[in-house]
Amino acid sequence: MAPPPSPHEFQSPPEERLELAGRARCLGFADRRLRLLPRAPQVEERRQHVLIESGKSRGGASEDAVPSRRGRGTTLPTSKPIIGAVNGVAVTGGLELALNCDFLIVSERARFADTHARVGVHPLWGLTVLLPQAVGIRRAREMSATGNFVDARTALEWGLVNHVVAHDELLPTARRLAADIVSSDQRAVRAILATYEEASRVPGGEAWDVEARAASEFQRGGVDPDDIERRRQGVVDRGRSQV
Repeated sequence: MAPPPSPHEFQSPPEERLELAGRARCLGFADRRLRLLPRAPQVEERRQHVLIESGKSRGGASEDAVPSRRGRGTTLPTSKPIIGAVNGVAVTGGLELALNCDFLIVSERARFADTHARVGVHPLWGLTVLLPQAVGIRRAREMSATGNFVDARTALEWGLVNHVVAHDELLPTARRLAADIVSSDQRAVRAILATYEEASRVPGGEAWDVEARAASEFQRGGVDPDDIERRRQGVVDRGRSQV
């Protein structure tokens, strides 16, 4: 299995994306290439790729004011929100890459399988942690033991993915969600995602302490009441337009 990308690759500017290039399917092995592409790349129709959309700092918040990385400890160490856009088959290491994203938007053509046992290798990018978090331990065990494929609709029902969309709407949908993320306060987004990450590694009772500590640290970083009031009104107006 190919080694994970280096951390600096995921601290790229917002206008860059990560593409996992492989014709027709993503296996996650050494014959697949990871590379950074400029904005609006021309991607072949049958390529499987994972899209990374990142938020820009807003309100003058510096990069030092937010966690430099969430430290998943596997393939995608970054403080930036990661949207995975899956348009085909993601198995073995490809499934692990998808699981390391913050959430997944997939085409109706997407398929998923854990084929580590069928290939004869052991996961090392977090599958045995992240897959049961997404679908539950019993379904995770079934996927790993059988290597059976799961279609997009089943993946949605199981909680493996967030949205299933028409194939042609995959990237537009992912970019719309990325724009929603960018319109939020980036310091808060990164701090909240870091709290989710840390809380997921401790027992339930301790997770409350993780959040309390994170909130205290966030407050010490500076909170502008006028800015909060402006944002609160923006939330009200946005909610009226969405409901």
